[in-house]
Amino acid sequence: MFEGIIISKPYLFRLLSNPPTAMALFPFILLKEDEYRHQKTLLNHERIHLQQEIELGIVPFYILYVANYCVNLLIYRDKHQAYLNICFEREAYTNDNNLDYLKNRKFGAWYKYLFL
Repeated sequence: MFEGIIISKPYLFRLLSNPPTAMALFPFILLKEDEYRHQKTLLNHERIHLQQEIELGIVPFYILYVANYCVNLLIYRDKHQAYLNICFEREAYTNDNNLDYLKNRKFGAWYKYLFL
């Protein structure tokens, strides 16, 4: 299981008007604030995304991520609901409290969240 390289307060976040709390961009986990390094659930969520990126490759992962978000926008007509229903986010949010999830996760587990 790849843990990721944690970077707090990355320059990229300074360029964004409303940066996320955290973001997985293989091989990095970018954190808005230093204190987020201690939030195990948040880090587990981002590590699930790293595993998804490893499985699919970085570019295909983001193509599918954005495509799923766009389809969800048409379905839900709400940005937040569209985001929450991205299959990769569903897997991560469903399992981020289970700190052993990545030890037992099957390859391509995100796929079953595509059609929920």
